[in-house]
Amino acid sequence: MIRALFRSLLLVALLSPALPAPLAAQAADSVRRSQEGRGLVIGLAALAALGFILHERNEDRREERKKRARTLPGECLVAWPTREGNATLYDPDCLDARLEASASLPLGCAVTVRSEGRFVSGFSPRCLREEGWHTED
Repeated sequence: MIRALFRSLLLVALLSPALPAPLAAQAADSVRRSQEGRGLVIGLAALAALGFILHERNEDRREERKKRARTLPGECLVAWPTREGNATLYDPDCLDARLEASASLPLGCAVTVRSEGRFVSGFSPRCLREEGWHTED
């Protein structure tokens, strides 16, 4: 019995200096985690800001590409003589050759007129302008 008591006291004596160490380690760990958490928040904020900047830049580029794609080449504008005067139309073959986005031209703007005894088709410049297409300056 004395032997068991002595062993318990010896165990407590040996472990008592080590008991505060886990508490100190735990406190230091908490501070480290707090600093890591702060760094993580700052890193995430930086990534979010960078993502926003890249998104805005892509939007600007997308708008510029869209505007360029919706610009009609002036050399494709042809005047066809008719009984009532000239019908000025965009030539579809010319647009196909010079405009990447020619497939997206609105079919509602396609017209056919009779010129010099034959029928010619093209796109109405006014209709295309109303649909958001632009001419080269």
